[in-house]
Amino acid sequence: MCFIPGLWGLVNNAGILTVGPVEWIPLDAYKKVADVNLWGLIDVTKTFLPLVKKAKGRIVIVSSIAGNMIVNSTGVAEGIRAEKKFLMFFRASKRIRLSDTSKN
Repeated sequence: MCFIPGLWGLVNNAGILTVGPVEWIPLDAYKKVADVNLWGLIDVTKTFLPLVKKAKGRIVIVSSIAGNMIVNSTGVAEGIRAEKKFLMFFRASKRIRLSDTSKN
């Protein structure tokens, strides 16, 4: 049996949602959603990236479908849509970067 050190795969799935009219949702609720859905995902990815690269493994990033929906009078949905767009770019940049390093 061949043992390759590192981490073969990382499934990065974190998400919370607060729903309500924009004027009722405090700014701290928006910040909490961003802390989990955006910064938490980036932190976990950065933490385990060296191990994934070592094993030439894969990273799967899961994000909420809520970022694609428009809900009347829902404030945090706007924040989730912005996070989702950022995660799309983050995913794409990691895909390009990891594919470049795997050719070495």
